[in-house]
Amino acid sequence: MNALQANVSLRDLNTLRLQSTAAWFVSVTTVDEVQRSVREARAKGLSTIALGGGSNVILGPEIDALVVHMNILGRELMEEAEDQVVVRIGAGEGWHDTVVWAHQNGYFGLENLALIPGNVGAAPVQNIGAYGVEVENFIAQVNV
Repeated sequence: MNALQANVSLRDLNTLRLQSTAAWFVSVTTVDEVQRSVREARAKGLSTIALGGGSNVILGPEIDALVVHMNILGRELMEEAEDQVVVRIGAGEGWHDTVVWAHQNGYFGLENLALIPGNVGAAPVQNIGAYGVEVENFIAQVNV
């Protein structure tokens, strides 16, 4: 796991490029790292804030918490049937890139959700939708 860093600028991690400083920061690449980071934060009496691609957020000048930057990558085909597929996608994967990937692999249905900013991990929280297509109709499971 990456070590916790103190007083980290979040300017390059939000789409509005707002200057914001996290009292504590860690970038995680696995679920185990997320769990360890949260345990370490609790041991230090810190609250935690998850940050993905930094879209749809307005950050204050100072964040007195551990900011956990979700950088969990990967797309894995779990099962494939004639009328559906099940894929596991890391929270840090870009949403638009994932829509493009799905289309290129013949997994259709998400096209109307292309060009929506953000990462896959935020998609269920934001319940993204456009032009009559809702992400909730494509999510079978979310691991937290």
